[in-house]
Amino acid sequence: MMRSYGIIGTGAIGGYFAVNLQKSGFEVHCLLNSDYSHVEKEGLRLISDKGDFTVPVHSYRQIKEMPPCDIILIALKTTANSILDYSLNNLIKKDSLVVILQNGIGIEEEIANIIDPQRIIGGSCSIKVTKISPGIVKHEGHNLLEIASYSRNEIQANLIEQLNNFVSDLITADINITVSTHLPTMRWKKLIHNMPLSGLSVVFNSSTQKLIEDHYEEILLLTKEIILAAKQCGADIPENYFESRLKVLDSIKKMPAIYSSMKIDFDNRKPLELEAIYENPIMIAKQHKITMPLTEALYKQLQIINQNNLSKKIDDPQLIDDNYLKKRSTSSSIELLVKSQQQNGILNSLPAHNDSFNISEHKDPAQNEYTIKY
Repeated sequence: MMRSYGIIGTGAIGGYFAVNLQKSGFEVHCLLNSDYSHVEKEGLRLISDKGDFTVPVHSYRQIKEMPPCDIILIALKTTANSILDYSLNNLIKKDSLVVILQNGIGIEEEIANIIDPQRIIGGSCSIKVTKISPGIVKHEGHNLLEIASYSRNEIQANLIEQLNNFVSDLITADINITVSTHLPTMRWKKLIHNMPLSGLSVVFNSSTQKLIEDHYEEILLLTKEIILAAKQCGADIPENYFESRLKVLDSIKKMPAIYSSMKIDFDNRKPLELEAIYENPIMIAKQHKITMPLTEALYKQLQIINQNNLSKKIDDPQLIDDNYLKKRSTSSSIELLVKSQQQNGILNSLPAHNDSFNISEHKDPAQNEYTIKY
């Protein structure tokens, strides 16, 4: 009997998993929001270099309407996680696993307050996929999910079997998967990629390529600060990780223009995922007696930008003016801090490029992930 999957949040990432699982013969149940009517009528469509696939799925407007499933994939934005509080348990079977496909850190701890922690699996996606219209997602590169168990205790035998089933199912669905032994390391590595590029792309209203060209020093200092914090918080970060990030940044500059999911959320006037991606790591660092001044400055500026963006009315002339964002001041508390760091000679201590590093040999998902998520 094929296993059943519940997809909570069927946007880009959720839709990608839903189509691949459904066309591989699994029973798929999808929670949808604005796309519900379209998907109910037309099905979900995935465009990729492997073909153009449209599949019917069981679609729902509310979690409480969904049946219990063997494996539940959480692909919501973390800003919508409150809907899980009173409904997630209704989807749980005796052997169900809950796989969290969200950005940030500390998410598993929050969901562990709702369900048995042994059931929780953290997931980090390295999948370049975009929702291009209602019910239609386009896959443009990378196809890797890294997972790690949340529970530090020995997992029940039936749940281990279900985890093995999940790995087998993704292989059947032609999705690459790797298992990590340390969830915090997996989460921090993704943050090292996301925190500088996502936040600064909003602050400076920029594509990732333009951001690297114009604000390279800010990116480097933030990256170094986050790496140091991650190590102090117990993450197993390789010694050459900063140098490898330099290579990744250089490779991104040669790509067509891409935009972070946070920048796209801002442009669409959606809440930014600031708690999971910035507040939580800052608080974890403080618990280890570590300060992150650049990251905190970026977080505070993003809070103001997010609040102002969400408070604007639809008929605000600034929103109608295509040049509005370009007119937004680029003066930044980050820039001021960077200038201070430069004056203190900190920037000069940043490592140079390691020409011997070979990107093709480094399989870390955070290195390759330029995903437009959810």
